[in-house]
Amino acid sequence: MSGADCGKCRQLLADKEDDNKLADLVEAQHPRCVCESHSMGDGSPGIVTNDEILHRLIVSPRDYDPADGTIRARPFEKVFGNGLSVWRAIGPDADVEILLAEGLSRSTNDPPKQVFAICAMDVATARGMVDPAGERLFCVYDQTVRRLDPSNPPVSTHANIFLRAPAPKTPHRTKLRKDYAGQLREKFLQRIIPAASYKSGLCIRLNTRAAAGDFNR
Repeated sequence: MSGADCGKCRQLLADKEDDNKLADLVEAQHPRCVCESHSMGDGSPGIVTNDEILHRLIVSPRDYDPADGTIRARPFEKVFGNGLSVWRAIGPDADVEILLAEGLSRSTNDPPKQVFAICAMDVATARGMVDPAGERLFCVYDQTVRRLDPSNPPVSTHANIFLRAPAPKTPHRTKLRKDYAGQLREKFLQRIIPAASYKSGLCIRLNTRAAAGDFNR
């Protein structure tokens, strides 16, 4: 991948971070996860390596239904939209706290949020998932994204997972994409860290602040 192509990939991830077709755009313009070989994020510590672990926030009621104890499938379907937002376990606690706090942010008219759990997955596992033809399904980039207050610097250890298959116009594509997102969800659900057990009670402290309205906007 040339330096110019690397710059174009980085620009695409930055300019289109809210575009629900970003996964398709990345695959069309920079296919087969080629951007993984270069750092994409603002202030990132470097490319996401296979030996790293990714964490995904599970917030109630957005991601978790307390009525039946189910972690919903829909949030994981962002993997074929503008990407499944995760963070790298190598990041400092300060990064994690920022991401958790922003995940708890809500309008005063919306229901209160609480961290239910954190799900974990090895990068190598995500990159090793393939379709029936043996084609790799997911790319993992060190993409940083804008903060709720865009004047604040992005969290450097944020990352994103993108589904790269099947190609547009593939028969039954919608179902296939949901099936692949579901497979990724199942991998994450194999390693659920309860909120009370994560980082010496950080989630519980933030949940208390959320209940008090500290993250209302």
